[in-house]
Amino acid sequence: MVYIFSSRNFAHNYLSGPLPDLSGMNSLNYVDLSNNSFDPSEAPLWFTTLPSLTTLAIEFGSLQGVVPEKLFSRPNLQLVKLKYNAFNDMLNMSDSINPQLQLVDLQNNQISRISLGYEYKNTLILFGNPVCSSSSGASNATFCQPPHQTTKS
Repeated sequence: MVYIFSSRNFAHNYLSGPLPDLSGMNSLNYVDLSNNSFDPSEAPLWFTTLPSLTTLAIEFGSLQGVVPEKLFSRPNLQLVKLKYNAFNDMLNMSDSINPQLQLVDLQNNQISRISLGYEYKNTLILFGNPVCSSSSGASNATFCQPPHQTTKS
């Protein structure tokens, strides 16, 4: 029997060890591995190879290193939620950004520099990163402002 998964929500499941290898899961469009206890690691290759991926969420994770530039050009990707990790150095969002990409939330990482393509006009959140410190010169940029909190009425 062959199982074809289109969605994997493993958030808040007390998972530990290495980040799962989701390579080859070509029908996968939604991945949420937030709030688990995975071993510290760089972004896995499958971030940039899953052709159907629309949503990637690994919040409060243990990811480190540089966010892969190719991630932002994935043809179906709409939401990237990688806040509260340890991504560092430069965030490079080149001019080949997928026009469907609506949200990139990288708040509270260790990103110290940014190269932003002129094409990206949607929501980028870098609040809480060193690039948004007052000494960086970017502290007043829109992407450095605290995200708006919605309240239920």
